[in-house]
Amino acid sequence: MAFITNTVGKIGVVTNEFYYTKTLGLEDREMVPVTDAPVWYSKTQADSIQNTLDQLTNAFYHTAQYLLLTNKQR
Repeated sequence: MAFITNTVGKIGVVTNEFYYTKTLGLEDREMVPVTDAPVWYSKTQADSIQNTLDQLTNAFYHTAQYLLLTNKQR
């Protein structure tokens, strides 16, 4: 798993199955399968996976933000 960020306000995560991105401050979210033979999920399952990836993305983002703001240079 990896946390992804760029300079235009997009953040996301990459897992073994999905590449999930979202735009900070907007409801713009995208989840794309990254496997050669993607597994098809029901709408309910896909929504649940997307919500889980959204929470994980937010957790990575806020943790990184906290560490950048509170760690002092030595």
